[in-house]
Amino acid sequence: MEATVTMPPLTDAQAQNWIAFLRALQGPVGVFQFSAAFCAAYPTSLNNASPVTPRYWCLKSAERKWSIDANRFYGFTFDLLEVV
Repeated sequence: MEATVTMPPLTDAQAQNWIAFLRALQGPVGVFQFSAAFCAAYPTSLNNASPVTPRYWCLKSAERKWSIDANRFYGFTFDLLEVV
């Protein structure tokens, strides 16, 4: 399964946490799970049908897909692959 996550515009302070997280994954090397609250916002794409078996994800590539503006953070998108 693949997914694309596009974040709404964020302030620089909010975006820095996401940037640090994505960089720490080292491209497709790192594996992670989304929080239950995050998955609830995307129930048909990120949530698993069974809450007992959560999905694990990795970045599809190490390609950087963000841009920073002085006042807002725009174009924050990242592609995922399900780890099986």
